[in-house]
Amino acid sequence: KSGTYCIAFFAEAKVSQPIPVPVPSFSFGLWMNNVLVPGTTISGYTQAPSDATLQICGEVIIDVLANDVLKLRNASSNGIDMTPNTVGIMFPVTIAGINIHCLKKAAV
Repeated sequence: KSGTYCIAFFAEAKVSQPIPVPVPSFSFGLWMNNVLVPGTTISGYTQAPSDATLQICGEVIIDVLANDVLKLRNASSNGIDMTPNTVGIMFPVTIAGINIHCLKKAAV
């Protein structure tokens, strides 16, 4: 439905080889209808060069029309691996998500 939405998103990933130097990093952005939504590119940087796993989160309030397509995508030139960094865990691990909340429905 058309309206004003608050969209929160998060991701956890590993930077793919070759790992950029001096510090591994990647960026994600929210795309609507294959166009990057301004202000939604979030970059993650590791705390140490040997740590390749990063976490990012962001939030935006935007107007969305019915049938618009929203995607959370890699916005950097670095490749990423979305495999969870969890060896031996017995339950599912969420590594990316989008929460969409309607703040105001569009006037008909």
